[in-house]
Amino acid sequence: MKRRVLVADCFPPDLLPELERNGLLGMGQAEVVMVNEFDAAIDCDVCYPADPSQNLPDSSEIARYDGMLWSGTTFSTTEDLVEIQRQIALMRSAFAAGVPIFGICGGLQVAAVAAGGRVVENPKGLESGIARQIRLTSAGAAHPMFQFRKSGFDAVCDHYDVVVELPRESIVMATNAMAEVQAAIFHVGESEFWGVQYHPDMDLSHLRAMPSFRRKDWVKHGLVRDDADIDLFQEMASRLESNPNDKAAAWLLGVGQDVLDPMLRRAEVHAWLLEHIQ
Repeated sequence: MKRRVLVADCFPPDLLPELERNGLLGMGQAEVVMVNEFDAAIDCDVCYPADPSQNLPDSSEIARYDGMLWSGTTFSTTEDLVEIQRQIALMRSAFAAGVPIFGICGGLQVAAVAAGGRVVENPKGLESGIARQIRLTSAGAAHPMFQFRKSGFDAVCDHYDVVVELPRESIVMATNAMAEVQAAIFHVGESEFWGVQYHPDMDLSHLRAMPSFRRKDWVKHGLVRDDADIDLFQEMASRLESNPNDKAAAWLLGVGQDVLDPMLRRAEVHAWLLEHIQ
């Protein structure tokens, strides 16, 4: 029987031209590519909850899929915006459908809010580029989500907000100094949710392009000192995009195989597909 995954692309449609100028796919399409790199036999459809012109599937339509994969979003759950209300409504429909869900970055935040949790702007500031020294909790170390991970790792990330209250009976699976909840699982009815605050769906091209979107933010939050620092970061990331074995560029950015190796970088999504879709 054909396996099917519904992908929620939660980025605004007006961002697509800038993504294309930076050599990137829309996030929904990037996630389809990621899924099909693991298993080309999985059929993926994409819906667009951050685009008010697009219709949203209801719970009966979502129930026809074997699972649902959520991208991040440029919108904050702390704001009363139609784009966020549509995402929360769609997440609740997914819960009602009883399908397994994997949420990335904003996908984790939307799921937490939809299930009764709370998200705030991180008082520690922006975590962007690389999330450093993520540590598995004892629950995370024993869970299938992290079957391909070591107990500590770095990951590509980009987020202002953090989950500060999870739904009841949630389990924190990973944490670091910037975010108490870097990964979590919980159930809503028959639906099992896995979520991460970082970006297994972003590759080295996203890391190279990120300063183009975050230049002022990185300077404001002290992640870099000035434009020269950003240019150096972008040069090293470009070198790694061309050659992930560039030892000098990896050393200067302070990244290892958990960021450079695509199988390790996407390990949690791979684990979810094995556990719930295959």
